[in-house]
Amino acid sequence: MDAAGTAPPPAVWGVVRVPSAGAAPTDAPRGLAGLLVVVDAGSRPAVGGRVTIVPIDASATTAQAFAAAIRAAPASAGAVAWFDATLPPPGTIAHLVARLGTRDAVVVATPVSDAVKQVRDGLIVGGVARDGLCRPAAPVLVRARAARERLLPALDDGHDPFEAFGVAGCTVAVLTPAAHAPG
Repeated sequence: MDAAGTAPPPAVWGVVRVPSAGAAPTDAPRGLAGLLVVVDAGSRPAVGGRVTIVPIDASATTAQAFAAAIRAAPASAGAVAWFDATLPPPGTIAHLVARLGTRDAVVVATPVSDAVKQVRDGLIVGGVARDGLCRPAAPVLVRARAARERLLPALDDGHDPFEAFGVAGCTVAVLTPAAHAPG
């Protein structure tokens, strides 16, 4: 704890999945302790510094790629941020860390605004209320301890990363676009 009684921000390691070694970033963006680059195991990347290559099979699912990155994160990592295929804009990491609070994770989600219908035997039989529905997306920030102890088993069981949070019993803050905009 610092003098104000708040916990210092965790050392965040980012995760990005790229299609080939040639697409791998050569350094971690500002605000990250390091970067885990998930790339096809057949690639022979030449990067260094604060970048760690995490080789996986090219056919690995998102859950398998995220699990491999969590396993590759150094013991000093306080949190792991999954960005999927692109690095975040400046300020995103600090914004996510600020929104983490006492929760295990933070996800960004867009409220569902499209009509959702229930169909049976090829016929629309009713509508589905959209209140409280959202589409989660990257970036995702998860405390490393929760990721290692609770999220990994759910990912290993084949649950997609967003479903895995619920299966693992993680407490998750959900940021909508208006709340997500770094300021």
